[in-house]
Amino acid sequence: MLGAVAPECLAEARMSFGKHKGKLMLVLPRHYLESLSDHAEVGHLARKALQTKLAPRSPLTRVDIAVKNDLLEAQAQILRDCGNNRDYAGAQKVHREILEIKGRDGRDNVYLANLLIQAYGKCGSLDDAQLVFDRIRDPNSFSWNIIIKAYANHGRLADAQRLFDRSPVKNVVTWNAMITAYAQSGELDQAKDLFDRAPQRNVITWTGMVQAYVQNGRLDDAKILFQKMPQCDRITWNTMLQAFAESGDVEEAERIFHQGWDKDVISWTAMLGAYANAGQITRARDLFDRMPERNIVTWNSLILCYCQQGNLLEARRLFDTMPIQDVVTWTTMVQAHAQRGHLEESRELFEEMPERDVVSWTAVIAAYFQAGDVDESAGLFSRMPEKTIVAWNTMVGGYGESRRLEDAKYLFDLMPVHNQTSYSMMVQAYGLNGHLDTAERMFRDIPEKDKVCINVMLSVYAHNGRMEEARRIFESLTEISSWAVAVMAKGYAASGHLEEARRYYERLPYDDVALATSMIQAYGEAGEVDMARALYDTVPVKDVICGTAMIVAFAQNGHLEEAKVVFDGLVVRNVIAWTAMFSSFANEGFIDEARSMFDRMPERSVVSWNTMIAAYAEIGELEAVMEIFSQMPERNSVSSNILIAAHVRRGNFAAAQGFFDSMPDRNGISWSSLIGAYAHSGQRRAALDLFHTMALDGTPPDDVIFLEVLGACSHAGRVEDAREYFRWISQDFELAPQIEHYRCLVDCLGRAGRIRDCEELVDTMPFCPDAVAWITLLGACRVHVDVERGERAADRALELDPMRPATHLLMTHIYAAVGRTKDVERIRRMMRIKGIKLHAMNLAENRRYL
Repeated sequence: MLGAVAPECLAEARMSFGKHKGKLMLVLPRHYLESLSDHAEVGHLARKALQTKLAPRSPLTRVDIAVKNDLLEAQAQILRDCGNNRDYAGAQKVHREILEIKGRDGRDNVYLANLLIQAYGKCGSLDDAQLVFDRIRDPNSFSWNIIIKAYANHGRLADAQRLFDRSPVKNVVTWNAMITAYAQSGELDQAKDLFDRAPQRNVITWTGMVQAYVQNGRLDDAKILFQKMPQCDRITWNTMLQAFAESGDVEEAERIFHQGWDKDVISWTAMLGAYANAGQITRARDLFDRMPERNIVTWNSLILCYCQQGNLLEARRLFDTMPIQDVVTWTTMVQAHAQRGHLEESRELFEEMPERDVVSWTAVIAAYFQAGDVDESAGLFSRMPEKTIVAWNTMVGGYGESRRLEDAKYLFDLMPVHNQTSYSMMVQAYGLNGHLDTAERMFRDIPEKDKVCINVMLSVYAHNGRMEEARRIFESLTEISSWAVAVMAKGYAASGHLEEARRYYERLPYDDVALATSMIQAYGEAGEVDMARALYDTVPVKDVICGTAMIVAFAQNGHLEEAKVVFDGLVVRNVIAWTAMFSSFANEGFIDEARSMFDRMPERSVVSWNTMIAAYAEIGELEAVMEIFSQMPERNSVSSNILIAAHVRRGNFAAAQGFFDSMPDRNGISWSSLIGAYAHSGQRRAALDLFHTMALDGTPPDDVIFLEVLGACSHAGRVEDAREYFRWISQDFELAPQIEHYRCLVDCLGRAGRIRDCEELVDTMPFCPDAVAWITLLGACRVHVDVERGERAADRALELDPMRPATHLLMTHIYAAVGRTKDVERIRRMMRIKGIKLHAMNLAENRRYL
């Protein structure tokens, strides 16, 4: 055996030869001895063995270099290593060598057979494991337990149950194996049934069932079972402590932590994590300073907490004082800097990393996607020494979320292999980019849909406001997760169905601060600021993100004083909270107060700088824009786009064009800003020329650019060009035309007098036409005095919005143009009855339709 794996096992050989020289005789194959004959330390013993021939009928040599148990133990150790390292070829090699040894030392040795079953099981070769098991003449309880566990660990529960039922002797280990198997597969009812029927239970049985409940989100059941345990070990205590910590229940975590049990560094770190997850950084730091022992996980937890709170300075101080950093520490710091917009520092940290694994590469790629730096993510992916399927999926998902559908599809098609997550990422990409039909087709074609796939389709429907379809999927779920409930609540909130959203929110078994934040945002956008405040007050532990959402909700509804009170009450204020507060002042016209807060910020991100220059650009303060722009330590394409917009607002088209031409990294927004500027200033020819230049440059236009181009065509009377560009949207660029694009084309046809085509387009658009679409048609009917179509358009517009002044006013103009004074008076009388006043129609709407 030893020679067969030399030189890898020379340590075992040296120990065996040295320890047992001159003791019992052992039968060894000749080739083992030959492979060791030239070795410096044990060669002389091997050569002596080769010279001794006490059994001429056998090719084996009896030597006095080791005892039988040494060979068996060496084989046993190698089998353990093969299993732990998933070395299937190594296990097969040892298996063959065991079979060469006749008698009880090999083929009939149950001890080695059990280890072979275990090794094959860990390598995933269950057929080999079963074959070895079937050849054991008298399998012992270990044999049965190992084969049952092998099947269970690979999800083969039916086979595991079959063997469990056949097992002649079931001990507590056997029962534990099956309970754990069902628990890990999420089949908790079967696991609990076995738990209840188990004739004896030890602390492992109890702890396994508690862990099963925890891992499947059934914390209340875990707590009940935990309280019934006759005795607990440290693992059980830590399991419950970590469960409460991760669920955000700091109070219960503290209760567990302060009970009198033997805590280790894992216990202290779990409690620190509870404070960190709740945003209680002061208490986390106090606990950290009092810890009797810290490991690298402890340090990483506190650093992550500071990073999540946006306090990168303190995170960096801790990072620099750590006794040792691992790849997790480095990855956390790189991710945090990227997510906060500090891309240069993130790049520097990444390049300084002493070692990188596939997890760190993938995490950093995802962080750059979150920071909006798609090209940096693509660059890192191309540099990855080993691209795992997780990295491929991250790229596909990142491209999808970044609205780069073509890139997502290209990478998806390029992937060497797909798994369920790959399909889910592509379904999500289609859904996020408005291709709901394609997302549905791909979802239907997925060969085996797992929970992740189904939940992704649920979220796609919710994201697109298709809440009926989302609800059908939700109600079909066999096991409803808190995540699915949260998706439904967010979907209803985003669709404006706030009561329905609140009902789903209240179904959650715990306070979800992230979902509460989404609800507060929805209430704020709907103008329900009192409801937002009431919900905010119920959140037991408010993090800085939740507080920022409340600030924005108050500010966007004109409650600046209340917003400032919330800001002042935040325990931790990160750069996002500061930016939200000073931008709220700027949006309400208090530019001096905004600048004062900006100057007092302890740290600024590129978003903060951009927000400040955007505030000055909005009021036309070009000098202030240029001053701040020149001071920016880091700029991105958004900074340049704001500067272009500021020049355009002042009418400096030459300066805007010059700055645009000098930009090294123009994106769709850059092109859109300048195209829109030319279009709105009446320079429609320049706008269309720039659009063509953009197409030649290879930058794909987005929805907004097509709106600008269609608008330019409409005002320039270029109907055929407009229709051609409209076809480009779906045919050339695989975008889904929105109702705004249809309105633009309706307006263009109407201006050209093609009222019939105009009406046909409104009737056949793939959306339910809204009041604006019908009023656009009505405006064209007024210009070209088409009474019949005008009346039809007015009737449809009034059904959708009976109080809109524009509809009434346009019809009075049409009737007046053909001398139908009685109808003019009828409309005016109707307006008086409804309480509609002409001044209620704003100037912009007046100019638009008249």
